[in-house]
Parts: sequence; structure tokens; C-alpha cells
Amino acid sequence: MPNPENPVFMKTAILQVLQEGAGYGSQLLERIKKITRGRFAISTGAIYPVLRAMDGDGLIAKTRSEGRTEVYKLTAKGKRVSTQNKKTVVALFGL
Repeated sequence: MPNPENPVFMKTAILQVLQEGAGYGSQLLERIKKITRGRFAISTGAIYPVLRAMDGDGLIAKTRSEGRTEVYKLTAKGKRVSTQNKKTVVALFGL
């Protein structure tokens, strides 16, 4: 069973849940919990460094909404990588 706070696992999970649409950090955590049927809970402090790295890599884009809330969405590159990782997603999450 993968470690939910492993950056590779988080990156794969984030790309998958962003396929559903943009969201802010806690929304993404809830979506990950949902798709993993509650088996994986990622801490708030662990997800934000991964989101920053993914933004820097061009996989996601960050915008501000309602003050300081940061909303994340997939970029074209993120969509391509997510599609390429479909087999990994199926193996990890049983989707």
C-alpha cells in the first residue's frame, strides 16, 4: 500500500482529482479521500509543498479567489501527464 504522503503518490492523486475541476487545497484533500474510499488521508501541511512544485513544473496553475484562497487547476501539460498516468491511477486507486 503506498504511503499517502509520498510526493509521487500525491502528485498522481492531485492530477486525478483536478480532472474533476479546479479546487483549493482542502477541497483537493477531500476529493483524494473520496476517490481512495477513505484509505488515504493526506495532511494539509504535506500537500502544499507538492502543489507549489507542480505549479513550478507547469502541471497545474494557481489563481487567487476571494482574498487569499489559492485555487488550482490543470494546465494542458498536467492534462497530458494525467492521461499518461492512467494505468498508475487504476493500480493505486482501483478506478
